[in-house]
Amino acid sequence: MNRADDISFYIPARNCGRTLDACLRSVQAQTLQPAETIVIVDTRSTDETLQVAASHPVRLVVQTDGTLGHARNLAIQSATTPWLACCDSDVTIAPDWLETLAARRTGDLAGIAGRTDEQSSEAPDRWRALHMPHHWGDVPLLNPFMLVSEVLFERAALLAVGGYRNDLNNYEDSDLCQRLRDGGYNLAYEPAARALHHRRDSLTGVLDLRWKYAEYRQRNAFDSFTGLLDKTTINREYALQTLAKTLAVHNEELAYISFLLFFHHLIHDQRALLRRRTLLPPWDHRWYERQLLTVTTEILTGTHAQLAAYVARDLTPADGRSDDANSPQHLPPAHSDYLDGIHNTTRAFLDEFDAHVLPVIAASAGFCHGDHAASDVPTLADPPAETLQSRLDNAPLASFVDADACQAWHTLWPGVRRVRVAGPAPTAERHAVARVFDVISEAREQDEACDAVFCPHLESYARPLSALSALRDVASRAVVCYRPPRQFIPGLDVLAARDLASAAVQAGWRIVRFDTLVGRTALVLEQDHARIGPSGQRVGRPARRKPPTPQHTS
Repeated sequence: MNRADDISFYIPARNCGRTLDACLRSVQAQTLQPAETIVIVDTRSTDETLQVAASHPVRLVVQTDGTLGHARNLAIQSATTPWLACCDSDVTIAPDWLETLAARRTGDLAGIAGRTDEQSSEAPDRWRALHMPHHWGDVPLLNPFMLVSEVLFERAALLAVGGYRNDLNNYEDSDLCQRLRDGGYNLAYEPAARALHHRRDSLTGVLDLRWKYAEYRQRNAFDSFTGLLDKTTINREYALQTLAKTLAVHNEELAYISFLLFFHHLIHDQRALLRRRTLLPPWDHRWYERQLLTVTTEILTGTHAQLAAYVARDLTPADGRSDDANSPQHLPPAHSDYLDGIHNTTRAFLDEFDAHVLPVIAASAGFCHGDHAASDVPTLADPPAETLQSRLDNAPLASFVDADACQAWHTLWPGVRRVRVAGPAPTAERHAVARVFDVISEAREQDEACDAVFCPHLESYARPLSALSALRDVASRAVVCYRPPRQFIPGLDVLAARDLASAAVQAGWRIVRFDTLVGRTALVLEQDHARIGPSGQRVGRPARRKPPTPQHTS
């Protein structure tokens, strides 16, 4: 085995006795051995984590308090090598993982991450693999939005941006990557460096994890009942989008998890608000939770009693104490308005589903609880592309592009003046583009040359990835924005950021800038003067054409 004297490897370890031994063995089996392996052992662990770590030839660094972000900072401070690799304690890495990432190091890369796939085939873990993946797809990417925890970083870059946030247990890796990108550093994703994630989640546990991942970004919503009502919009959209994708890829047996997410996140949002009100006793918390669960399940009972029973079963506290709470002595008037808002929001959420979809969700609930086999869950037929396009043509578009975004793109491309706008765009977005660029109107010659093409609503195409590829025929530069439809469209494969990024690279684009937040993704793209054909050969640059329209993509 070769040895990398310039690389240290660390693993943060807390309550990971089940998986830590296999994790460390995979590090010790690397074809390229790090100079040392450091385990950040949290002494607050309640299992045999410390004993497992001590049984391996590693350097132990003790953590007595703080978060996961704090543990990662202890590793940065403890290491002395120029490069620092890490993986989570519930992950095993392939023997050539470190060697593959180390070979990608260049002078302008501060971090390179590999691909981590889920090992478990249980329903909650399959849902997590579909909607919360630890990878960016099948092709290498430069400057993805963030890197996962299985990564090789330049230590000097970590120190230059101040390391991780000490106050974060989740989202600490995403926050760090944004500060690295803002600091001018480049990141890379290399899917050839493979790893397996051995996490096992319960039905509600995977939704707990998903809520925790979003908690920091959406923290301002938990300050008031009005904020909680605003947050229900985000919960609703995410539940509908993940459900649509689950059905589109024919994982119908997992549909209930997306459905349950809407109700689960309502409960956890309210818990977050109540935790901030420090003088409320625990029994008041239970009363608030009982009221919320009663309102939502009563509405659901009127729509589908079986589903209501499953939701109540999954969200009623395990200790069964929610029913013994009396009304709080002091109840804010805003709470009544909040429950009215929840009633209306829940009603609107259920109205999204027709008579064909609800039986699928109910059968999925039975499968997730072990009451049915996967084969008992009905399969929905794929709708024709024309039907999807018709639904999309009638869907309202929310403005995405503003003057600040256009100015940022102009800063990246100071020489770009003449642009086309492909597909539909609200008037406000067209005006925002026109304030910075010279927009070529549809009335001009179709073959009039342009410097870049802007597609502010790729989601308006029934076949968005085909449209993304067709934009290469229009200009050598493109800005592509995607925001999943807010309403539920059965059969529509809602795209995640990784889908767009992978498709862009496979279509021959180079990603100049990559931004994504709460389901909205913006890619700034450039292509070479030569085009890569289907078999990998370079062919001549095609003539520029009129930008594709949604009606032509079906």
